[in-house]
Amino acid sequence: MKKLTKKSLDELARTMNVIPDDEQDGYWGMFHDDCFFRCIAYMESGGQFYDEPDAASYALSFWTDRIGCSVSAAINLAYNGAGMGNSDRAAYKEWAQSNSMYSVDRSLGWIAYFNYGNNQGHAIIVKSIDTANGTCEIFDPQNNTSSSNVPVNEITYWGY
Repeated sequence: MKKLTKKSLDELARTMNVIPDDEQDGYWGMFHDDCFFRCIAYMESGGQFYDEPDAASYALSFWTDRIGCSVSAAINLAYNGAGMGNSDRAAYKEWAQSNSMYSVDRSLGWIAYFNYGNNQGHAIIVKSIDTANGTCEIFDPQNNTSSSNVPVNEITYWGY
């Protein structure tokens, strides 16, 4: 076995191919900032499927319809990610209803946003609310984590 040295690492760095960041997006994490679409996939699948490919299929369907071209939608998602502002989320809700894609199991909870305090939000599933304590139980499909006793005032209701 060949010994790994700083010299061999320097040689590797000099000769290896470098893939530009925008091209790397096509290999992994293509639809970054996909927390909203992971929540959609979670709700639509009854809590079964919410990985990146599941989220990507919802994002691509929505943006293809909005833009009118699947290639342009894919390029837009690869470049800008799948993050959704308030107007886009409202447009998605209207689009989903008009395309009969609004048949979710409400017992799973609803989509809301966890506030980071800098006008940024992260889409999560609110599974239940304890009104007596002012807390809720949440599930984050993007990070595959659950939390309980989250203060309700840290959550912004969106609904789905």
